[in-house]
Order: sequence, then C-alpha cells, then structure tokens
Amino acid sequence: MIVAAAGLQGIGTPFNLIITDTQVIPVSGAYPYEFFNLVIQTINETGVVTDDILEQFEITPMDYSITQSIAGFDPEKDHYKGSMYPTITIIEYSDFECPFCARIHTTLDQIVQENDNVAWAYRHLPLNFHPQAYPAAIASECVAQEEGNEGFWEFADALFADQSLLQK
Repeated sequence: MIVAAAGLQGIGTPFNLIITDTQVIPVSGAYPYEFFNLVIQTINETGVVTDDILEQFEITPMDYSITQSIAGFDPEKDHYKGSMYPTITIIEYSDFECPFCARIHTTLDQIVQENDNVAWAYRHLPLNFHPQAYPAAIASECVAQEEGNEGFWEFADALFADQSLLQK
C-alpha cells in the first residue's frame, strides 16, 4: 500500500521507527550501520535504549502514543526481511528515488542478516519532488502481487543498488 501513515506528512526519507514492546525510537535520516548496531545490541543486552545513547546521535525518544495511528508490523501485509516474530522491528518509510534511502538500504539489510530477532518492514513514502518514486512504488507493488515478498525485495534491492534504472 502506498499511503503515508497519519502523522508522517512532512517527514523526509528515510524515516525509520525502531520498535520494541516498550520503546519507539524515531530515526530520521540515513544513520550509519554503527548507530543501528549499537541500538540493536543495547536492546538485546538491556532491553531499552537510554536517552544518553540517543542524544549522541541527536535523536529524541518518541511518545509511544503518537505511533498508535501507525500500523504495527504484520508479516502478512508488510514487505519484510528478517524474523516473522521479532522482538525488535524496524519500520522504514522510504522512497525508491531517494539517494539517502539507497544508502541506508544495505545498512538495514546487514542488520537483519546479523540479528535473528529483528524484522525490517518496508513502507512506501514517495516524495513529491522525486518524479519516479511513485511510479517505482506502484511497480514494486505489481511485482509483489505477482512474485510475493521475495520478488518485492529483489526489485527493491535492484533499484537501490542502481537508481539510474529509474531513468530508463
């Protein structure tokens, strides 16, 4: 589905929510692997990411009630990689034409490959100033309808590996 979640209008891409049973961490921008790895390892070790860790990266914890309008992870509906039953979920709102989204794509792929308790769900947030983003999102949904979750990710991986494909 290509619909921005309520309350996310005006948010740039990539925009990620790292969600556990007790915490929602908003991550706006293409943070490096080291950030995501530190957050995941901290959650795995202590169960919670403290404000001092987030402040190192200028991230403000989000009030969990704000996210109530955002649908939780659903392996039947979301395009996802990783665990079907995660203890940590990363919901990414992304744009196929965004160069920062391409940068973070390999980072999140590495995170789910290294952590069997993490799910990475991809949700579309095509930005108006990227003219090929919305058509690419539609194309990815067509691929997913025909080829399933695996087909979606093959399409997404190929586009993020070479965004010049959007110009052909």
